[in-house]
Order: sequence, then C-alpha cells, then structure tokens
Amino acid sequence: MPGYVDTAHLRELNGGDARRKPFLQTEARAVSRMVAAIARREAQCIFPWQLHMLIRLFNCLPRSVQSLRKK
Repeated sequence: MPGYVDTAHLRELNGGDARRKPFLQTEARAVSRMVAAIARREAQCIFPWQLHMLIRLFNCLPRSVQSLRKK
C-alpha cells in the first residue's frame, strides 16, 4: 500500500504538478521499498511511515466509526 508516488501519470492527473499530494515519494524510493518487501516475502507493505501510522490509528477506531468511511 504505497502512498502517493511521483509518476508522470500522477502529475498528468493533477495538472502537471503532484507536489500537493501528502507524503509524496519518488518512483525510485517506492520501487526500492516494494522490491525489499518482496524479497522479505512480506504479506503487506505500507509506506511511507506516515501513511502506515494513519492506517494503524484508523484501525483502532470503533467499527461504527470506521463504517462511516465506506458511506
């Protein structure tokens, strides 16, 4: 689960500028993380760390609050 990766397609979708995306990372960094996760046979890989922490916090919320996101 990578966060935003600075690719040509992401820039195209955002009017040529993806700098406003939170936790934006380079393609090289994202590929490096994915290759390392595959080599370690990780079941999942969430990065960058800020996104990982947000997901962990979200999962601590009561199910009733989590279900609001799906609506």
